[in-house]
Amino acid sequence: MPHETSNHALRDAVWMLGEDRDGILGWARRQIECWVPKLTGSQARFGDRLGSGLSIVCGTAERNASVKRALEQGVLDMTELGDDDFILEQTILESKPVLMIAGRTVRAAVYGICGLFERLGCTFLISGDRLPPLEPTLEVPVLNEIEHTDSSWRGIWFGGYCFVANAMFSLPDYEAMFDQMIKLKMNRIVFYHFSQEPFIDYTFKGERKLVGDISHPDSGYISYGREFTGSWLVKDLPVGREKFDREKLCPPEFQDIKSSAEALDTAKAFMRKIMVMAREREIGVWT
Repeated sequence: MPHETSNHALRDAVWMLGEDRDGILGWARRQIECWVPKLTGSQARFGDRLGSGLSIVCGTAERNASVKRALEQGVLDMTELGDDDFILEQTILESKPVLMIAGRTVRAAVYGICGLFERLGCTFLISGDRLPPLEPTLEVPVLNEIEHTDSSWRGIWFGGYCFVANAMFSLPDYEAMFDQMIKLKMNRIVFYHFSQEPFIDYTFKGERKLVGDISHPDSGYISYGREFTGSWLVKDLPVGREKFDREKLCPPEFQDIKSSAEALDTAKAFMRKIMVMAREREIGVWT
């Protein structure tokens, strides 16, 4: 099949994401809506039909009819792909120029979308995005690539809330981190909990664990009490107090906890919400 060899302006391209209303494809659409204006000064364009200009077709055969037709017509070949591998291929589909961003799984296709923006000059870090200067005439390069992801587990080891930095993470902080993890093709987060934290709950002879015996109340009962004798209050910070809009260093979700039992209940709900946010981004949680 013939391959498209012309460059096209990103601002004029039409994105075809298929069934993009929920899950990780919905997340990808929101990122495209954010990135394209910052790169080109124009709003991203979306559609469901091939046009005369470049169509950027993203997804899987199951979720995008154009990907399915490309496979059926021999325009696209995904036989070499693993579950998290993706194709970036500029070609011709039904006499129209297309850039196919496709994978066997939706997650792989989303990795491919992020991969395209990397090739447009974006740098993704766990701390945030680094985008190139705005360029209204920015062109989509001619691509014919397959990117393999060799390791099945790729992610972050989150080693215990006993460490001060970890103990400040709120749910919005986790959400921001999960967003960056997708862009970096990470698919796992591992939590290693210690006994003094409220994330491990148990009873012994009818008595529930008393996390307050070993964790500091001002840390939201999250971090060391006996071994760490300093302050967990923002007012006692010698540097950086202006960065906090709360009384204690612990996450907002743990600010008003008054007892060991309340800490255990809050931590269970907190961790479950983390797992839901991760799963929405197809990131597995190991605890």
